[in-house]
Amino acid sequence: MNQLCVIPGDGIGLEVIPAAVAVLRKVMPDLEIIQAEAGWNCFLTHGRSVPQETIDKINQCGAALFGAVSSPSHKVTGYQSAILTMRQSLNLYANIRPVKSLPNISPRPDIDMIIFRENTEGLYAGIEQIDGDRATAVRVITREASRRIANKMLEYSKILNRQKVTIVHKANILPLTDGLFRDTVREVISEYQTNGFNIQTNELLVDIATLKMVGDPEFYDVLITTNLFGDILSDAAAYWCGGMC
Repeated sequence: MNQLCVIPGDGIGLEVIPAAVAVLRKVMPDLEIIQAEAGWNCFLTHGRSVPQETIDKINQCGAALFGAVSSPSHKVTGYQSAILTMRQSLNLYANIRPVKSLPNISPRPDIDMIIFRENTEGLYAGIEQIDGDRATAVRVITREASRRIANKMLEYSKILNRQKVTIVHKANILPLTDGLFRDTVREVISEYQTNGFNIQTNELLVDIATLKMVGDPEFYDVLITTNLFGDILSDAAAYWCGGMC
């Protein structure tokens, strides 16, 4: 029997997820819905934004439909982001966001890109500390995580016959962390090219990449980047076809 873990969460999630489930029940009448909790209200009730029971249910089902969650904009003792908790607990390393023009909706007709965002580390690793008037955050980039998102990007690109990948980084300012990400992605692409996959490669600094996302989105085919940059770029790309913003 097919099972789906459904997590409405907070806010708009409580409105859109029941509508989505109603559609799923029409097209998949044998689908078993397993309800679970996560988010700010869950934290207020249970003291955890994502209870272990929710993680267990997601693992049991193998797939989850997640709505939205609220998060405080200030430090709350004991609270950890529900989204980051699920991503890290379940090792959800590949955030894949297709962006394609929709007829009569999108302001430009020929946009068709896929953004591959590494989803478990970077500045979203959640390593912060404060000492008086000084606060710091640790940006984590590893070769392992960079290789696996690059492999996932190339697997999809090969299946979908994508022709060009743009590596987005800021290695001129962050030569160690972004340099490691960029160079690792290059290595994986080179391995695929050696094995016969002919895909063009270029790279852009994230500020130029953002400008192109606004002014020349048709330039993009496939993008690959780190966690924070991917978050911002994909939210900007949502302008062209709608999205989570």
